[in-house]
Amino acid sequence: MTDFQTSFLCDVKSLFLQQQEENLAPYLYSTPNIEDDSANGEGCYQELISQNLNYYLYKEEIKLINNKASQIAAYVPPGSNVIEFGLGTDIAFKNKSLPFLKEIKQLKSYVPIDLCQTYLDQSEEILSRELPEISVEKINTDFIKKIDLIKNFTKPVVF
Repeated sequence: MTDFQTSFLCDVKSLFLQQQEENLAPYLYSTPNIEDDSANGEGCYQELISQNLNYYLYKEEIKLINNKASQIAAYVPPGSNVIEFGLGTDIAFKNKSLPFLKEIKQLKSYVPIDLCQTYLDQSEEILSRELPEISVEKINTDFIKKIDLIKNFTKPVVF
């Protein structure tokens, strides 16, 4: 059994035994290794957001971020660490996070936090091409259980 499977089993058990109040949302959108994702979670999610006309949230989110990125970025102080909880697929990163990051002046670092190492690696690869001057500090963990990670950074800005 992998570490991910052990963690998932433990979380499910403690949820059913009412030993924790959190939910299993971190497992809904992330897979520990996309290549071994027998349920094809990422594929199903992409199909849902791209082909279902009733699922407008993702498309509206992209429009909003792209239209307002420079205005939002103006509020980010120089030397900030932008922290993103659950960054998502490379497509989501390119469409939502990247336009925002491109507008920020004097950013210290970008800190993506996700359960899925593949998503973290993809974001770092994209940033190294698009914004090589930005330092990336990937954190592979369940941010719901470790929300206090932001205390480790000076000038944290959560995106």
